[in-house]
Amino acid sequence: MIEAKDPSTRERFGIDRLVEFIARAEAAGEPVPETLRRLGHAVVKHQGDELQDDATQVLLEWRGGELQNLLA
Repeated sequence: MIEAKDPSTRERFGIDRLVEFIARAEAAGEPVPETLRRLGHAVVKHQGDELQDDATQVLLEWRGGELQNLLA
């Protein structure tokens, strides 16, 4: 999904745009399935309303403790 390109500018959807999208959804309290649905629409819109390639979406909802504790 991050490789999706705008047909006129050739700009990729990119990691930064993806992170911003997820952060806004999280701040708004949007449920994970709705975030995933809206993300798919945003990527297709970025590509001029036409998929240029296959797309894979995976979004995880973390319900555990702090991630830092798990990595230690």
